[in-house]
Amino acid sequence: MATDPNYGPAWWALGWLNAVDVNLGLTNEWGRVERMPEAIAQINRGIELDPNASGAWQALMVAYVGMPGTNEKVLAAAQRAVELGPGDAEAWLFHSIALLSARTPAEALHSVERAMTMNPIPPVYFTAIHAQVLWPNKRYEAARREAEECLRKAPLFRPCRVVLIVVEGELGGVDAARAQLAALGVQAKGFSASQACAPQYQGSASVYERCVKWMQAAGLPL
Repeated sequence: MATDPNYGPAWWALGWLNAVDVNLGLTNEWGRVERMPEAIAQINRGIELDPNASGAWQALMVAYVGMPGTNEKVLAAAQRAVELGPGDAEAWLFHSIALLSARTPAEALHSVERAMTMNPIPPVYFTAIHAQVLWPNKRYEAARREAEECLRKAPLFRPCRVVLIVVEGELGGVDAARAQLAALGVQAKGFSASQACAPQYQGSASVYERCVKWMQAAGLPL
C-alpha cells in the first residue's frame, strides 16, 4: 500500500487480516466487534478498486460473519465470491460458513465438501472448517477425525479443540467434554462459551445453543 495506495488487493487483504483478528482475537489489538467496521471499510475500499476479485468478497463475508444481524450480507458476499471464482476451493469453503450462519447445516455441508474435493491436500483451516460444519449435521465421528487431524497439524489451533469439546460431549457426555477443555491448558484462560461459539455459529440459534451448552458443561463461563 505504501508503494501503491490504490492497489485493490492490498486493501481487501488488509481488511481480511484485521477481520480475522477481530473474529479470533489473535493479537488483542482489535476489539471483537467494535473495530470490525474499520475492517469492512478497508475491504470495501478494495472492492471499489478491484470489484471482480473473488478473494475480496470472501474477505467481506469473513468480516460480516463476525457481526450480529448480518446474515443476508454474509450470504450475499459468499455467493458473489463463488460466482466470481467457481473453481476457487476457498470461495466454496467460506460459502459453507455463510450457509451455516444464514441457512442450514445441510446446505453448508454440500459447499464444504465441494471445497474439500477441490483441495485434496487441505491446509489446516480447511480441515477446521470441515469439522465445524460436520458436527451440526450430526456427523460426529467424521467431525472428530477432522478435528483430530487439525490438531495433529496445529496443536494449538483452538477452533479444532472447540469442535472436540462439542463432539465428545455429544458422544460421551460431560466428563468427555471436560477432558477436552482440560487439554486447552492455558488457552482456556479468559476464554468463554460465547467466544468459542462465535462467529461461526451465531447466525443459527439452534447450532449456537448446542455449542454453548457443551462449552458451559465443560466448564467455560458464558
